[in-house]
Amino acid sequence: YDPINDLVPVTMVSSNPLVVVASANAPFATMAELTAAARARPGDIGYATPGNGTFNHVIAEWMSSAAGIKLQHIPYRGGAAAANGIAAGDVPLGVLSPPAIQGLLDIGRVKVLAVGNPARVVRELAA
Repeated sequence: YDPINDLVPVTMVSSNPLVVVASANAPFATMAELTAAARARPGDIGYATPGNGTFNHVIAEWMSSAAGIKLQHIPYRGGAAAANGIAAGDVPLGVLSPPAIQGLLDIGRVKVLAVGNPARVVRELAA
């Protein structure tokens, strides 16, 4: 059998919306400001992910390419570690899942610049 043509999807297995967050004291509060800062300093702005080759890493690289900017990848060992690195100011931004940043968002240690699925994520972050 041909798995590409013979198998029919029945249901979605998972959905992984991602959030672009920055530390509370980062000099940018929007994606437009981040893009301008990255164009002014190519490769100088780092972003955190849960690790090399993760979905977060791939999406961040795609986002950078689409915006025509160069960011420096800083891999961490998991989402919680990356979120803590952002909150501490060790790295100015990151691409993480909502559960990894929710607590830090609640206490004002990080700010959201963009969401991957606005209807669902905004509702989850507001809860």
